[in-house]
Amino acid sequence: MNKNSFTILLIALLLFPVGALSQIKWLSTSYDYGTFDEENGNVSCKIGFVNEGSAGVSIEQVRPTCGCTASDYNKRPIASGDTTWIGITYNPKGRPGKFEKDVVVITNSTPRRTVLKIRGNVIGLASTVMARYPVSVGNIKLNSAIVPYGELEKGITRTAFLDGYNQSKDTIVMHYENVPAHMAVENIPKKIAPGELVTITVYYNTAKKNDWGMTSDTFDIVSQSVGDEKEYRKQIEAIAIIVDNYIKAKETELDDAPKIALSTKKLDFGRIDRNAVTKNKAYFYIENKGKDVLILRKIDSFDKALIIAPHSGMVKKGKKLKVEVTLDLSQIEGKMLDTQIMITNNSPSQLQMPLRVVGEIK
Repeated sequence: MNKNSFTILLIALLLFPVGALSQIKWLSTSYDYGTFDEENGNVSCKIGFVNEGSAGVSIEQVRPTCGCTASDYNKRPIASGDTTWIGITYNPKGRPGKFEKDVVVITNSTPRRTVLKIRGNVIGLASTVMARYPVSVGNIKLNSAIVPYGELEKGITRTAFLDGYNQSKDTIVMHYENVPAHMAVENIPKKIAPGELVTITVYYNTAKKNDWGMTSDTFDIVSQSVGDEKEYRKQIEAIAIIVDNYIKAKETELDDAPKIALSTKKLDFGRIDRNAVTKNKAYFYIENKGKDVLILRKIDSFDKALIIAPHSGMVKKGKKLKVEVTLDLSQIEGKMLDTQIMITNNSPSQLQMPLRVVGEIK
């Protein structure tokens, strides 16, 4: 071995001793900020580790998994026996309720990858809460007072959800009153801690609902703080469209099924005199172009200005049913009529047949 090679080897042994190990021990891998107010701004903590190995340790990356979280750490190597800290800051702006976030730390030691967790509970500003949860039941704030189910097949049970938030510094409980027999309501958690989010689950059993087409049901949410007798109440509306269930129908059954058709795509009352003595009436026809009997489950509108007769009926193959629509002008504000009738039926091709209703009031 020449002199130069020996010198290089000696330097390498001094810098990187044989058997040198990098081993770290975390003092903690999580931090709980507890409950704090959004208006107080960012919250920070430090989580550290000790280099218990005989070699230096470097932090290669610190990656928060959310834009709401920032980090700061020592970019220099940590010598054997030394301790270093990673600073983690959480921004609660516009984020009321409980949170749990991960921060991934990558080092050149063992363990190489460590996941740090931060958690807490934000009491939101009134403006933040109002933007996300505009409906009040006392100090419980809800994202909506309407539960929309959309179209439901007869015979099934469906669930829908409301989200809520406890804006107060008291624990709140809720119960439900005037719930229809075909519905059930529950919330998790049962006791809602200050600043905590709550999920309200609303079950809808169409088999127990004696109606078709567009339906509207209501029930009451009642909230109160634990230990307080005062109750707060809010009526909630559940909206569903109940239709026939053809999911399991055979192809031969569909071939023999009824087929609905309307005499017009738009029922136009034309120009309407608000002061006229005579009633404003218009007509349209529902035809069955299929083979089996067309069952008109419900002919209805959510618009109280429309008086419809009949509300239901049956139409044999090749036959038509005349439907009369009368306007109640006392229910119409403004000068334009633009609304809709919905015909719920057993025609697989279109279980919900809409008909637009228009007119101009002078």
